[in-house]
Amino acid sequence: MKKYLSVLIVVALVAIAYGGFLWFKSETPVALAQDYKNATYEIDGQRVTLNAGQAHIVAGDDSAPQATVAYFGNAVNGDFNGDGTIDTAFLLTQDNGGSGTFFYAVAALKKPSGYQGTNGIFLGDRIAPQTTEVIDGQIIVNYADRKPTDPMTARPSIGVSKYLQISGDRLVDDTTAHLIADAFSVKYHQSADTFIISVTANDGSYARGTVNYSDAPGGGVWFAARTANRWEIAYDGNGIVPCEAIANFPRTIVPTCIDTGTIMLLSSGRSGSGMVDKLSVTGCMLNLTKV
Repeated sequence: MKKYLSVLIVVALVAIAYGGFLWFKSETPVALAQDYKNATYEIDGQRVTLNAGQAHIVAGDDSAPQATVAYFGNAVNGDFNGDGTIDTAFLLTQDNGGSGTFFYAVAALKKPSGYQGTNGIFLGDRIAPQTTEVIDGQIIVNYADRKPTDPMTARPSIGVSKYLQISGDRLVDDTTAHLIADAFSVKYHQSADTFIISVTANDGSYARGTVNYSDAPGGGVWFAARTANRWEIAYDGNGIVPCEAIANFPRTIVPTCIDTGTIMLLSSGRSGSGMVDKLSVTGCMLNLTKV
């Protein structure tokens, strides 16, 4: 009995020590730097502290550098979080020792005691950066990339613009919302600034969200599909979505729709447990269930 209790005590102490380590690791504050090229940023979930614009990521003590993170440039200044101070955004590169050069956009937020670095937004591998702009506090990164079918040896030839903004001291990618506003502009022949877009789900090919109007009350939901060149609005309005408007949308984007007597089909998929999603009729509504 005493041996059993001793084992329990040891296990409990190990669990407490490990939990304390995780808390310390996650809660340890980062000292703010006086120069944004010496600040700490988050790249792929890992903290990286620059020294004169460069840092080496190592696997462990006394290890050879596994990756080099470096200041690339294209810096722009502006008040990104609305606190009245001037912040800085720029590009970083990460070289893992192979042929790839991975580009990230980051921001350095000016605080009273120094610069607080944000998380990095991945832009691409071996892209061709062009310009970076600031419009109404939003960071716009322009660059050239390859077509999805192009080999990495091909020169970047497709223009891309990433729309980024600060939300709660984190850098977030607002590109889809901007492109959905453009799609509404095309559909309704109004300025894209008329539409206030929120994205609630996005798998890269299909998306849903809400839309409000800057010059009128009210709003609704929208569902959109990505084509080769742009997003297209499949449905926007209020209430339950008619199934024929969103045929082939996945369950993760459209969980419920109304059967209007025409198309009764949503694309099926497999859940993590191996069960197949399908449509079942409940009154006049079609609900996705698992069998």
